[in-house]
Amino acid sequence: MPRKLLWHRNDLRLHDHEVLSQLKTDDAFLPVYCFNPSALQAQPYGLRFPKMGALRLGFLREHLQALRQAYERRGQQLIIRWGDPETVIPGLARDFQADEVWTASEVTFEELADQRRVQAALGQTPLKLFSAHTLIDAAALPFPLTKLPRSFTGFRKRVECLDIFPAPRPAPTHLPSLAWPEEGGASPEPGAIPRASDFGLLQRTPDARTAFPFEGGEQAALEHLQSYIWDQQQVASYKETRNGLMGASYSSKFSPWLAAGALSARQIYAQLQAFETEVTANDSTYWLFFELLWRDYFRLVAARHGSSIFQQGGIQHRHMHYTGSQKAFERWSRGETTNTFVNACMQELRLTGYLSNRGRQNAASYLCHDLKVDWRWGAAWFEHCLLDYDPCSNWGNWMYIAGVGNGGQNRQFDVDKQASYYDPAGTFQSYWLKDWTAPA
Repeated sequence: MPRKLLWHRNDLRLHDHEVLSQLKTDDAFLPVYCFNPSALQAQPYGLRFPKMGALRLGFLREHLQALRQAYERRGQQLIIRWGDPETVIPGLARDFQADEVWTASEVTFEELADQRRVQAALGQTPLKLFSAHTLIDAAALPFPLTKLPRSFTGFRKRVECLDIFPAPRPAPTHLPSLAWPEEGGASPEPGAIPRASDFGLLQRTPDARTAFPFEGGEQAALEHLQSYIWDQQQVASYKETRNGLMGASYSSKFSPWLAAGALSARQIYAQLQAFETEVTANDSTYWLFFELLWRDYFRLVAARHGSSIFQQGGIQHRHMHYTGSQKAFERWSRGETTNTFVNACMQELRLTGYLSNRGRQNAASYLCHDLKVDWRWGAAWFEHCLLDYDPCSNWGNWMYIAGVGNGGQNRQFDVDKQASYYDPAGTFQSYWLKDWTAPA
């Protein structure tokens, strides 16, 4: 009987899952999620906050609860543990007598280091990787990674007309049983899903003013996909509304589920293609595809350039000189600068774990170009706050704004002009700055 252990990371779903779709009825199967303590460590650069904030952690808990319930409905059990993956995963693999361990391939520094340590600790048991995150079949790209185009436009033109977007796999209706080995002792306890208080964090929920209270889990993601594309057909006007600041439907809101792997990019694309065939194909439907390509591009950039995406000079290796103080950064993070548009953006981010793309760009530009603060501090704060934190997209976008990423041009925004154009009546600012007093 083949014995497989699946180490879940950012692939918290059953649909479009390579390992789950290939399981056979006579396999013994053990799905595991390991809470890595490194996620709660303080950020680098001398910053005094953990990588994962309480809102992100609460959203992750919802994803895991939903995944556990999905497994239970199929006669399986998700094992949850707290600890270093190189200890937890090999230990469970030995007890389960796993023939192989599977995990989704990652491209960024810390995740790759985890993979290497787990493989070393597994000894002769192979750690096998599968693709879980991208729209594109990376193996079918028309160029090697070393020849990745330097600009997104160059990349897009090379790939968008190719047949390299695989169809999503359906979720399994049944899964093989745990089948714990008789000589392996008692089968493991499922394990509790940790709470914020377990890590010394205060329990937090998103502010009631949020226009879109995200619910974690695959089912919530698929329901929103159905609503956005089919029930409300909001995708047909996506390009016209995507720069909005307020409301539930100005953007797709897929990113928090994509980041956790509770929703597959290929599932979105399949539904988008069906909509274009059955309803309409226009600039807006193309633009959603365009944004999915950006997400893949940032992932390829991270794979191509490694730890450079976390360095001050970025992938351009430019010498940057920042004079902004930590006090200036802290006032920015709390939404206490002298710019009310930026403050409103930062209040929404801090209180809800979400912020529009337009808001993110302006807040980022203001930090590194107006306040002259190291862009990496801002990227680290976004990592702490964002429900949709994805290392490749987050750090890729911050590099882009700072002028050290793809293209390398100065991406400074005229924030006051942006505010007058996108929030002409000050509605967004008033909404998030009610009872706010300007700093002295």
